[in-house]
Amino acid sequence: MKKQWMICGLAIAVAAVIAVRSTEPNCGLLRGHSHEVFTLAFAPDGKTLVSGSGDFRMDADTEQLQEYGELKFWDMGLRTESSAINSDARFWAAAFSPDGRWAVTGGGVHGMRAGRIQVWDWRRKKQIAAVTQEWLVQSLAISPDGRRLATVSYGSQATLWDLPNLENPVVLDGHTDDVKSVAFSPDGWLVATGSWDGTVKLWETEPARCVRTLQLDGELTAVAAVAFSPDGTRVVAGSGAVDRREANCRGAVTSWEASTGRHIVSLPHEECVQALAFLHD
Repeated sequence: MKKQWMICGLAIAVAAVIAVRSTEPNCGLLRGHSHEVFTLAFAPDGKTLVSGSGDFRMDADTEQLQEYGELKFWDMGLRTESSAINSDARFWAAAFSPDGRWAVTGGGVHGMRAGRIQVWDWRRKKQIAAVTQEWLVQSLAISPDGRRLATVSYGSQATLWDLPNLENPVVLDGHTDDVKSVAFSPDGWLVATGSWDGTVKLWETEPARCVRTLQLDGELTAVAAVAFSPDGTRVVAGSGAVDRREANCRGAVTSWEASTGRHIVSLPHEECVQALAFLHD
């Protein structure tokens, strides 16, 4: 039987572990992080898992909160940590380039507000490029050809970058509330962004422009996750009707036809849908 892995990140106040479920025996927990795990991603060959965590500590001299993070790479054959990178930034998002050469991370630095994007030659534990910006990086995606990076931060904009050097930033400006998620279409020509303004916007990458705005139905007011189907024909949003004061909501998964914006189906959930993923078929 072909082995299958399901990875689940578990965050605990004092320590953090990653639970591994598999069709193979002897799976279990990956231990090593000392603080909350925020992000997980497999390398394209499935042999390496990257996990990112972070927390704050008080600087004794300045009496200011300082951020720090741990980026760990796990050998999934041996179920052991193969390498680690420590940083002054929390790691909130991570992805591998399609060829597996680079790992790209996004997170927070400088006291809960500013953000940092970093590109790593992860096998050598060497930073290739880094950009510090005004807002914490919440989500990122790499184009299928590995040449472009899309990032979203607190705020109403997304940004496209050239990889691996994070050059030629192009701002995608059009949402009216925080952008929470981003995804490339399988052919790399479109980028989808999901926002708390209740919309998904589809952007052409060359030239960068919004070609379609998809609106949630009824009481749904916030998009937390977006994804394209593997064949690129559909774009799907995980959403909810968020009460910002109480942090609870009703939710749904909504699907549209990517080429026309035609609504296909909405599947209700009892709470806000924060993440989603397609099977390869």
